[in-house]
Amino acid sequence: MFSEEPELEFCAACGEERDIFEFLEDGSNLFATYCQPCRRTHIKEWIKEHPKEVKAHALDHQHRRRAESFGGKTESVDRFKVFQRDEGACYLCGGMVDPENWHLEHKIPLSKGGSHTYENVGVSHPECNISKGTKVA
Repeated sequence: MFSEEPELEFCAACGEERDIFEFLEDGSNLFATYCQPCRRTHIKEWIKEHPKEVKAHALDHQHRRRAESFGGKTESVDRFKVFQRDEGACYLCGGMVDPENWHLEHKIPLSKGGSHTYENVGVSHPECNISKGTKVA
């Protein structure tokens, strides 16, 4: 049945031999070869070093939840892919946006049943987005 000897694996970060249950099973995570304490430490460091990626992920999650609450379709939308696709041009006025200060605009607002999908989002100036409000462009 159960062996008395635990199965051990080496942590890629600290090099210590640990019980296999301290490692992620599927290996899909960047830190899957790290033991649990090392994984926590490295994830915290990565979050501190990549605030833009963390914020973009949080905003995407928030938009998907809102779209679902209004009955719209959702998919994970990468802001930076949208910026590249639209070549940094505001879809409302056509002007170039500041890469450090722009909004991911829903063409059909989530509150009007719009979806959080690549087809329904575009780059916009913050002023253009705010002045548009919940109108359909």
